[in-house]
Amino acid sequence: MEQKCVVSVIIPVYNVAPYLAEALDSVINQSYEELEIIVIDDGSTDGSCEICDKYAEQDNRIRLIHQVNQGVAAARNTALDNVTGDVIAFLDSDDAYDPDYVKIMLAAMNDSGTDVVICKYSKHFTTEKMSCDNIEEIGQLINGGTYDRIYAMRALASNKIHAYLWNKLFRARLWAEIRFPIGMVYEDIDVIFRVFNLCDKILVLDQPLYMYRKRHGSITEQKSTDSISDWLAICIRIESFVNENIPDVYTSDDLKNMKQLRLYNMISYFCKHVLQKTADSKAFMKSLRKQIIELKKEVGLGKCSVHMRISYRIIQLCPGLLKVLSPVYMAFKKTKYFGS
Repeated sequence: MEQKCVVSVIIPVYNVAPYLAEALDSVINQSYEELEIIVIDDGSTDGSCEICDKYAEQDNRIRLIHQVNQGVAAARNTALDNVTGDVIAFLDSDDAYDPDYVKIMLAAMNDSGTDVVICKYSKHFTTEKMSCDNIEEIGQLINGGTYDRIYAMRALASNKIHAYLWNKLFRARLWAEIRFPIGMVYEDIDVIFRVFNLCDKILVLDQPLYMYRKRHGSITEQKSTDSISDWLAICIRIESFVNENIPDVYTSDDLKNMKQLRLYNMISYFCKHVLQKTADSKAFMKSLRKQIIELKKEVGLGKCSVHMRISYRIIQLCPGLLKVLSPVYMAFKKTKYFGS
């Protein structure tokens, strides 16, 4: 009898006690059972540690590692150092899989001979248990199909493929020499580009098999000056990577489009800061305003919304006016850029 492929599921855990059981249940109850479940407890203090211990005692497929808190990148690196499976999947510990997530994704990978399989995902704005039958919003912009490396890389650059780890299945060999940069938020964005660069082709499925919980307090919701600085640094690293791969993969227009997307997000963050009165330093906001104006001079605003153009002009001429024009911002806020 042919031996089944082992899929390693990587789950970094830090202070997600209200949601952790749902995440772990969604993995251990997968219809495909040949799993290596690597759970990294990154120094949790809210009872998540005990939940991990309980599940590890009940299911021998779980390999539980406790470590001092070092951040999600270090937790994922620890997991990658311990992977023995042929294929790797990632799960954020406040999200959940469809019961057939691994089965469908792995079958698609084997049938197509691709290196990466991507599924669509459903967004859930709830603290309650999520359901595949109760989908509030679908994520992923690209249509289902098989794409070669160059198309996939360009789709990443244009945000048609979202640079998330968790809705993707990877051949383990792609991660042999790739690890996450330590101590930075949004570290997965940079890494996805480098992994895709090693692929021959990828497959995108139209099915929403991953349930993503949008919640307050998550790492991606924390827009401090440090996290924004990390995000800007990651963007610049990716733009440098794109520039290095012109003309083999990218064009000068791809690079310009990426810089414009960064500009839109910087404008969005600046508006949110001014109106929500977050605790960011005045020096940082002054620097951000200068960067916005300089980047706009370099690449222009492109085909952005009227709200974006109005917001930029106010930032350029009189940023304090944003506090007065909050109705304009509330309409602008509905556009889906940073943190959507």
